[in-house]
Amino acid sequence: MTPYPVTVREARLQDADTVADLVLALMAEICARTDLRHSAFDVAENRQSCRERLNGGETRALIAEMAGRAVGVATLASAEGIGVVQECYVRPEWRSHGVGQRLLCEAQTLGRADGWRALEVTTPPLPAFARSFAFYQANGLAPVAGRKMRRTLD
Repeated sequence: MTPYPVTVREARLQDADTVADLVLALMAEICARTDLRHSAFDVAENRQSCRERLNGGETRALIAEMAGRAVGVATLASAEGIGVVQECYVRPEWRSHGVGQRLLCEAQTLGRADGWRALEVTTPPLPAFARSFAFYQANGLAPVAGRKMRRTLD
């Protein structure tokens, strides 16, 4: 599949800039592919916000790495026993190499350990992100409302 193994680990506070930068890349891609206009992305502001969210425990993040380089991220929150994938992003050149699948698998493992009943994600806008929708379906998430998808965690 890929010459380098994918490793996924939970982000630490010192990873906040990496997490923020990957999330910004996701937002830029969504805006570019859907012609959405978004207020200017302030890198410093987003990095600070990410540090605060990770430090406060309201957000957890998983970082996927290959050959020592961060190639993907998933940010997670939970409410009422349901885990929510807030963002899930894999750098374009590493897509279709099992990175996203590993991120979702680790999110599910983390969720089971925390007692979540389900894992949810809201897909980016369709049809521009039909491939993302298909990816989530292939990984066990099913549509529950609009673009929201869910997987029950056994």
